[in-house]
Amino acid sequence: MAELELKKHIKKIVTVLKASNDGGWGKKVGSIATEIGIIVFSLMLANMLHNYSLKQHQEEENRLFLHGLKEDIKADIVSLNENLLFYQSADSAYSYLSHLPDRSTLDTARLSQSLSTLEISNSFRSHSSRYEGFKSSGKLLQIEDQQLLNDILLLYQEKIGDLKVSEGTWLNIHGKLINYLMEESNLTFDNPDYSTVYQIFKQRKIYNYSSGLIPWAQLLERYREVLTLEKQIVKRIDQCYPPE
Repeated sequence: MAELELKKHIKKIVTVLKASNDGGWGKKVGSIATEIGIIVFSLMLANMLHNYSLKQHQEEENRLFLHGLKEDIKADIVSLNENLLFYQSADSAYSYLSHLPDRSTLDTARLSQSLSTLEISNSFRSHSSRYEGFKSSGKLLQIEDQQLLNDILLLYQEKIGDLKVSEGTWLNIHGKLINYLMEESNLTFDNPDYSTVYQIFKQRKIYNYSSGLIPWAQLLERYREVLTLEKQIVKRIDQCYPPE
């Protein structure tokens, strides 16, 4: 209820109280009760309208956030699939480099292809700024669909973090290998001498690095877990807020 309306009814109550008691207290009490009833009803109505307006505003905020989040996640899905393709290539390259055959049976074409993978590294960078902003504003709990909310929290608070831990280990080993090759060997990537390559990759230290770069099951599994969860979230958002 508007402030002026509230003041008007309070003023009427005061007027009734100050008026002469010609009609008796019963009449006065009845008039006062009527005005109080109007005030209470108006306050309740105003509160209901305010809550409805707030609910509509929150619903619109949720819709805009989730539609934006869906686009962020779809971009992440593209990156995740590209990275999985990279790790498939890395699996082939580092498996070969860490188990080179005898020089007489060395496949120079495959060796050259494997060496081209050495200078490449890849890591998943989630589009998470929209999520972090919504979370820091304390609005995540506005999302009423509990399964959707739980999946979003699981993705950003756990699964992506787990993936980064595994991937960080891979990047650390890759960095050590590249540093060693650059500083301790005379290997050139552009036009390598295959006899030199063979000697280098038969060293125990290089073997440990290259075999350690064969993507392990946990790393690939965590990639698939994030992918599965992100696809599930996109599907759930479309169910809650169908595309226009």
